[in-house]
Amino acid sequence: MPASGHQKAGAYSVGWDTRDSHGRQVPYGVYFIQLRTPAVTDEQKVVVTR
Repeated sequence: MPASGHQKAGAYSVGWDTRDSHGRQVPYGVYFIQLRTPAVTDEQKVVVTR
């Protein structure tokens, strides 16, 4: 689930059901998620296994 746009200050979390933007299950593998703000860019690794 993409999260974008302006947000008020605070803590947030975003879940991912391991489906792509077309609703299909993604294959096993390593994916990278990225958070970008005007002040910070952060990247994390996500491993999909079943």
